[in-house]
Amino acid sequence: MEYIFKINQLTIQKEIKAADESIIADEDALIEAIENIISNSIKYSDKNKTIII
Repeated sequence: MEYIFKINQLTIQKEIKAADESIIADEDALIEAIENIISNSIKYSDKNKTIII
């Protein structure tokens, strides 16, 4: 996915903080959902933008 950020001239800023909460979910489905959100943010962002997670 880093390659896609480079060719689209996007940067990613991670602001993920540890939480006291836990998630009980299908790990593969959760990863797929997060990847889909990131993919859509790339698709619908202009070049030279920062995507904050």
